[in-house]
Amino acid sequence: MDDFVTTPTPLTSDSNWVFVSSGSRGSQFAIKDDGSLWCGGANFFWQLGDGTRNSRTFPSQLGSDYDWESVSAGAVFTLAIKTDGSLWAWGFNGYGSLGDGTRVDKLSPTRIGTDNDWKIVDAGDSHALAIKQDGSLWAWGNNEEGRAGLDTALRSLVPVRIGTANDWKSIQASNLHSVALRSDGTLWTCGWGNFGSNGHGPGSIDIYNFTKLGTDNDWTKISSNSDHTLALKSDGSLYWWGRGLDGSAWFSHQYFPALFDAAIDWNEIYAGAFCNYASKSSSSHWSWGSNRFGERASGNRNYINTISLLDCAAFSTVDWPDFHSDVKAIPQSQLRRA
Repeated sequence: MDDFVTTPTPLTSDSNWVFVSSGSRGSQFAIKDDGSLWCGGANFFWQLGDGTRNSRTFPSQLGSDYDWESVSAGAVFTLAIKTDGSLWAWGFNGYGSLGDGTRVDKLSPTRIGTDNDWKIVDAGDSHALAIKQDGSLWAWGNNEEGRAGLDTALRSLVPVRIGTANDWKSIQASNLHSVALRSDGTLWTCGWGNFGSNGHGPGSIDIYNFTKLGTDNDWTKISSNSDHTLALKSDGSLYWWGRGLDGSAWFSHQYFPALFDAAIDWNEIYAGAFCNYASKSSSSHWSWGSNRFGERASGNRNYINTISLLDCAAFSTVDWPDFHSDVKAIPQSQLRRA
């Protein structure tokens, strides 16, 4: 029996989902328009935050709070921000990924510090990045290969400010590297150098501090996963760099940002470990890369080595977990916009 879903399929009949995040080890989270937080999927490391290690096959509400603003599912830990700007974490904490000053796992949502000015948070494989309301950048957790940008420190158990800039716009905490975008349109990366993951050239040179990538200042969006990154420029052109294994970008590794194709009407990007997804200004949706789990929504699991059009125009956002046990999407009418 084939248990894979190969076409976009409603998970529930509810029509008030506004935020979604999928973890790389099978955990799923979503927020409804009433501020409630829902979870499902794998729970081997308490990453669902329900006080157990029991996995769930259907979304269940987590707790009774109705003030959740955003959630980010990492590999085996989870981070979230409430509407009051407070930061919360739960799950596996062996690397200090929760940022609570300990390496003790948390079975349920636990507030991190007392600050109420957190704006964006992104959970990676074992590290985390966050941006505060003042535009400052923060990092914590595992810093092997420099993935968190914490200089030569092995890890940090609490959030540490990165530099002094106050114009950070977006962040991507990937497996072994990180990517960040500033409001001036410049792109910054750190972490693992193998396969060109950090975009700073060939070889295996790891970068331990966030370092400006090139001289361009017209970058507008970033999406990073596993060992590669996608990025958009203001003219609608799409670039990529990093590992090209299994068609995740193309087939050869790219060590510097490279133009993906000649189109200049790309407006949304989503990078997965082995499959990528992008949208054009015409509202058409495209995918390329692996299809081993049906993640390309092609109606089958056949390998496709070219970029292909998807029949899912109703969806405006998709969240790709690292290893594609599933893909989550929200219809345009339900998407929470910043």
